[in-house]
Amino acid sequence: MRTLFSSLSVSSNFKGGKIMDVIIAGIGGQGTILASNILSLVMVKKGYDVKKSEIHGMSQRGGSVISHIRFSENKIASPTVRLKSADILLSFHPNETRRYKHLLKENGKIIQLTDEDKAKLPNPRSLNIFGLGKLSSLFQIEQEMWAESLKELIKPSILDINLKAFEIGLKEARS
Repeated sequence: MRTLFSSLSVSSNFKGGKIMDVIIAGIGGQGTILASNILSLVMVKKGYDVKKSEIHGMSQRGGSVISHIRFSENKIASPTVRLKSADILLSFHPNETRRYKHLLKENGKIIQLTDEDKAKLPNPRSLNIFGLGKLSSLFQIEQEMWAESLKELIKPSILDINLKAFEIGLKEARS
């Protein structure tokens, strides 16, 4: 399974108080938590109420890591995405897609990253940021805001590689 999403602009779908539910899933060491922190920061900067929860499992040993991110113009009570209600699943590994696709609503979108995607990057460890680039194409949010958030949360020594990975993901999603 590869990246699966149509040209959808989900940003208009969570106006008027609707809650947007995003699941980011990966394996320990893939940057799942960092990716969810960046997405959350971008949405806070846009003025949305954001709730986030994480399950680390045996993440330090290559186990499953999942993050639930929910945002809306209105207040959100729970940080947890309910069964069959996620709008988007961003997965850094095919096994994690299989493990968590049951959380997607019927018309939910899957962004599935693979080893082939790693080969496109200046550093394969930036796969998570490449995935955020793809995810960002679904929202009508200025690229500068994403870059600003990356700069706030990524160490300066690896920032340029990650900014490049983000751009590659965004361009691929738009093509």
